[in-house]
This record gives sequence, C-alpha cells and structure tokens, in this order.
Amino acid sequence: MNSNPSTIAPANTQYSNGGHVVFWIGTSNLAVGSTMQVADGLADMDCILNCDSTSRLPPSSSEDSYLELPIVGSKDERFSLLNNLPKAVSFAKKNLIARRKMLLCCQNGEDISICVALAIITRLFSDTGCFDCGESFMRRDVTKLEMRKRLVFICKYAVNARPSRGNLRQVYGFLCNEKEQLPC
Repeated sequence: MNSNPSTIAPANTQYSNGGHVVFWIGTSNLAVGSTMQVADGLADMDCILNCDSTSRLPPSSSEDSYLELPIVGSKDERFSLLNNLPKAVSFAKKNLIARRKMLLCCQNGEDISICVALAIITRLFSDTGCFDCGESFMRRDVTKLEMRKRLVFICKYAVNARPSRGNLRQVYGFLCNEKEQLPC
C-alpha cells in the first residue's frame, strides 16, 4: 500500500462518541469498532455491517443500510467467516459505490471485523488504497505477503486489531477462491 498522505491518511483516524472509539481505515469510508457503537448509534455512519452473532438489528435500520452476519470465531465454528465473506464483500461493494460511510463491527472490534475489513480492502481496493470495485484484484496474485501488507495498513489505523490466525486463514481461502472464479 502506498503511504501517500493525500490518498490514505485521513484528517482524523479515530472518532469517539460517548467514550466508544471507532477506527477509520484511511480514506476508505470503512471504520471498525465493537457492537457497542451499533447500540449507541453513530450519526456519521451511513451503513453498518454487523458481524456479531449476539446482537440484533436496530429498529430504525433498512435493508440497504444494515447487514447482520452472525459470524463466530474460528475456535467455535471453523468456516463461519469464510461462509459469510461473499455477502459481506457484496454489501460493502454496493455501499462503497454509493460513497457511504460504513461501520464494520463485531463483539470486540478486534478480530472478526478486522478480518472482514481485510477481505474488503484486498478484494475491492487498489495497492494505493483507492476503491476500484476490484479491478486491481483481477490483475494481481493473491499471496500471503499481499494480505500481510494490507493487514499492516489496517493496523496503522485500528490500533487494537488482534485477528486470530484461524480467521486470517479463512480470509486467505476466500480470496483464493474469489480469484479462481474470475474469468480468464
């Protein structure tokens, strides 16, 4: 990922609302946090991708602005993240095309939401951190090194990130499968 400040570095990488912290990932319009932000409601968010298996849909949300994927950690269910990533990336793509600000949240904001963000950024963003609907993904190989670069990029902003190895393996499996399904 390019470290060009005009492309990647936002004016403010953290946003605090009532003591709850949301980490903006560069200028991607993606933020990560815990499901406490869902309960409190953040005015700056246009849509929410809730990856917490224990929370429920806020009553004021619409289908276009809220998606609930009950993802559990790899220790509890081996392929939960892998099975839900296609829906997560599709939801993100639709909302990023519409230039909406999206909160990716999970129970602690440190594992599953980080892995979902990694899948979205690897699948839909260029090497310079610009949203390109997946154009650059079609032209590059999926490698663990490329994933690691993007995870480091995310961790520059989401300083509390602690994705598990099992969940990272599922993201890698998803991306390899996506690459195989692309037309030659």
